[in-house]
Formats: sequence, C-alpha cells, structure tokens
Amino acid sequence: MTTKHTPGPWAWMPIGEKTNGYVIGTVFDKNDKQLSGYVEDTAEEKRPVKKKFKKFNEYMDEELLYKSMIGEHEASTCNYANAHLISASPELLDMLKLIQSCLDDHRHIEFNSPLHSGLNSLIKKAEGK
Repeated sequence: MTTKHTPGPWAWMPIGEKTNGYVIGTVFDKNDKQLSGYVEDTAEEKRPVKKKFKKFNEYMDEELLYKSMIGEHEASTCNYANAHLISASPELLDMLKLIQSCLDDHRHIEFNSPLHSGLNSLIKKAEGK
C-alpha cells in the first residue's frame, strides 16, 4: 500500500494537564499562514489541544485554525525533542531531496550559501534550538 504524508509544515503543542504529551498537526494563523515547529495555544481557556484536533475537523480559537491532527503522544514522561524532530520531518525531507538534486547534477554546496544556511536552520529546528 502506498500512502502520502500530510503536506508540511507541521506544528506541535504540549497537551495534558501536567504537560505530559504533545500533539502534531497542521495549524494556520489568522492570516492563513501555515505554522511550523512549536506553537502555543492562544485560546483564553487553554483548552486541551488534543480535543480541538479530534473533535473538530477545522477548529478556530482566538488566533489559530487547527486543520488536521497528524499524531500525538501522551505518557507519564514526555520527550519534547521527539515533537521537534517529528514536526520538522516534511521540511527535512524537502531538504534531503534538494541536496540529492545537487549531488545528482554534480553541483557543489558552498559554505555559508543560502542552501547551507537553510540546512543549518532546519537542523536547529529539528533539534528544538
């Protein structure tokens, strides 16, 4: 079976009463810009994000539109480094394809070039820095 991943970028937020989990999904701001990486819940009531994704296909709080849930994790202990890495996956895949294209065309990636800088930024994002 062949499937395709949900187009990125992906965003993530902590969930749970003790912030012991996270949810990953596609999130848009009020200007219809798709967000990526860590996003704070802007709802005044600080409703659990997990319920927003599961209960509504499209849910709008005061500032953010939650379009789809991609995945979640909730446990007694939680590692947010996983959420950073997973939410960066679509952009990491795009960067790998770009690097592969450069190698296939025998192009050199220059130090401090836009591609090199973009790669460094993406690695930092995936590491949660």
